[in-house]
Amino acid sequence: MYEVLAALGPELRRFASAAAEAHVAGNPRGFPLYSIPLGEEALRALVAEFDVDDWDFLREEVGGLAVAHLRSMFAAGRIAAVTSGPNAPEWREAARDSEHPLLQIMADGEFAGALPGEVQAALRQAADLPGWNVERPAIVPSVI
Repeated sequence: MYEVLAALGPELRRFASAAAEAHVAGNPRGFPLYSIPLGEEALRALVAEFDVDDWDFLREEVGGLAVAHLRSMFAAGRIAAVTSGPNAPEWREAARDSEHPLLQIMADGEFAGALPGEVQAALRQAADLPGWNVERPAIVPSVI
């Protein structure tokens, strides 16, 4: 498997970066940070010349490259992130019915991201939901 990664490193990085960019562009108001769709058919076509015996390993490696691209987007200020704070069941229940996609994701998630302005809007809306505690907020800004 490492020969595939070595031989196609730049192509796999471009593929993963494109997947991360598409993930953000398709979900600017909120997206899970660590579940980036990779496009199975396109990935298989990219490595078609190689005998891939461990697809799970390859998907994990390419997924890691996609997350690395999200980190670079975060470092450049193109996206922002939140993480879950102390468990607040009442808030999580209210967030499931929220209008903001980022809050819906965070109702059952641990990490999510969005465009910076959307994260700020979501944090403002989050504070208005039942169960929000200023001392222990249910979601907080984070780093990737």
